[in-house]
Amino acid sequence: MGTGIQIKSSKKALQVTLFSQKSMDISLLRFLGWKAQIALEGGIREKYKWFLKTY
Repeated sequence: MGTGIQIKSSKKALQVTLFSQKSMDISLLRFLGWKAQIALEGGIREKYKWFLKTY
């Protein structure tokens, strides 16, 4: 049972779509003076430790 709809896609198009939907524009926050208090690597490390402890 088909719908009769054919979808053509490419890996590159899928990657661009997924990335664009998951990224945030923080330029306004930076303009207003916001700065991250925790570095990305440290934040991931702390979240991983929390996850192991919690689950």
